[in-house]
Amino acid sequence: MKIKYFILAVMIFIAYDVYASTISKTFVPVVHRLEIIESRPLPTPAPPDDFDFEPVDPPQTPFPQYDPLSDEFDIPKTYDRFGIVQYSVDQMVDKFEYDPDINYHSVQFSVPDDRSRAVFLDTASRAKENKWCIGTFKIINRPDYCADPSGSIKATETGWIDEAGLRNWIATHPGRIYHVGNEPYCGLPSCNNDLIYQSYARWYYYSWQFVKSIDPTAEVCSAIPIGWNKPGEESSLYKLWQTYKKITGNPMPSDCWPFHRYAVQGAWTLEGEVAFYQDRIAFLDSHNGNDWIGRKHYILNEFGMLSWKYDIPDEQQMELMSAIIPWLISQDRIIEWAWWPSYNSTCAGFCGQLLDYHNNLTPLGELYYQLSMGEE
Repeated sequence: MKIKYFILAVMIFIAYDVYASTISKTFVPVVHRLEIIESRPLPTPAPPDDFDFEPVDPPQTPFPQYDPLSDEFDIPKTYDRFGIVQYSVDQMVDKFEYDPDINYHSVQFSVPDDRSRAVFLDTASRAKENKWCIGTFKIINRPDYCADPSGSIKATETGWIDEAGLRNWIATHPGRIYHVGNEPYCGLPSCNNDLIYQSYARWYYYSWQFVKSIDPTAEVCSAIPIGWNKPGEESSLYKLWQTYKKITGNPMPSDCWPFHRYAVQGAWTLEGEVAFYQDRIAFLDSHNGNDWIGRKHYILNEFGMLSWKYDIPDEQQMELMSAIIPWLISQDRIIEWAWWPSYNSTCAGFCGQLLDYHNNLTPLGELYYQLSMGEE
């Protein structure tokens, strides 16, 4: 009798073991498959044929959109908050002793340097034809508007050969800053040739999706349109946010905002300059989470005086630099800054340049270097 009970117990144990094994093999792969499906991003919709048509109502279902970077980041050491623009990385390292892996560096309208922290995706300047050109790479199934009427290809001038070339560059240079255009809505070839709100908003969306799909650690930044400092809903930036929301159904994402500010000769005061920055920061902060989303990483990547228009002596430029940089160092909202080395042929001296014709520091460049080192 005991043997019968023993055999029965063994049979029950074997049956349970087989059942448990079957359940395990049946359900584990299903759960794993669901996890993979849930983590896979939805496909970005195909670009429209016309980037300039005005949106009327938001889409019933918001477009898929990658998340911006976290708003948690450390304020760099003072020395690391100084940047260089328009000069080469070699000049930045040799003359200012800055580290291109840490200090902000960018050069507009030229081939990007592999060592730059920031690169620009620019539109083609084709005001009388289709203004659209997503950076200098071609989206699949989109015409190549980077080519000008002469047949030359803008991509060969800017370093990006095609979409595959840019895709590879992004993948092999993780964590870079990407400025999508420069000062849209200004009407000049140097600032994206009067791109209207809807064409820029669409360009920005596809640029955001493209870069983030390859490198989630990349810092993708919207350009700030001319007229953004108008009050409230009259601000061009506010209008851009609303246009973006109508097109995509989402708040506009941005990992940083690049400020530009040029003091007016004979009219500026330190109090006035500080008031401008504080007002613009308050404006951006007040719309964060509703009209735009992302981290409050504010970069002053152009500041100085209007030296591309007027002959402004070195002494006046140094006065501005000596006043505004100590204030920048003292605050923690504008994270990084870079003096814009502007110049025109009427200048008696070097105007806003930090380096002279012989690649030596100008008096202004010497002051910029000393301020970064904590000297005056």
